[in-house]
Amino acid sequence: GALGGGALDYLRNDPQFNMLRTLVQARPDMLQPLLQQIGAAHPEVLEVIQSNQEEFVRLMNEPVDEAGQMQAQMAMQRMAEQQGMSEGTGDDAERGQVQVTLTPAEGEALERLVGLGFNKNLALEAYLICDKNEEMAANYLFENGNMMGDEGEQ
Repeated sequence: GALGGGALDYLRNDPQFNMLRTLVQARPDMLQPLLQQIGAAHPEVLEVIQSNQEEFVRLMNEPVDEAGQMQAQMAMQRMAEQQGMSEGTGDDAERGQVQVTLTPAEGEALERLVGLGFNKNLALEAYLICDKNEEMAANYLFENGNMMGDEGEQ
């Protein structure tokens, strides 16, 4: 099929979909758990996906362009903020001044991610974005850590 005209076309430019697509392209085994999360949070979206599975698979396999990756990265930051990471204005001056409370087990998971060689803030961001799933966060960091850290490296 040609591009355009499908029931799921609107997803192509959705930053959260691009984030999902980037993650699933890196880790195809994450698709099922992510679909379950979508179904729990947005059953109507899951219904549309299930009704248009062929188109969904085609969209998932399309490459994410640089603009889409930037959108996805911004969407992930917004999601992390919505999950309680930031109640502030989101200005650059506020960045890095966020207080996050983790359980001891979550703190240990974060330390293991840092132990893989990632900046603590990047590791925390990935951990929260991935809904505190350590393995998913590690894979996300390995796939995207170099893109995420561009602004703070010396």
